[in-house]
Amino acid sequence: MSRKSPGTLRSETPNWQPWLIYFLRALQQQERRLAAKVERERLVFAGLPEQAMQILD
Repeated sequence: MSRKSPGTLRSETPNWQPWLIYFLRALQQQERRLAAKVERERLVFAGLPEQAMQILD
């Protein structure tokens, strides 16, 4: 995280942009990891019958 935000938080005009960018990038990275995990699991379960897939869903 940028060190710019903490220094301005107590000022009248805090600079939230560095913190927001850090936070949004962390969310983006987490979303990518989750999407990859879901795809891996989808491949593992691809051979199951339709009824088994419905139960898992």
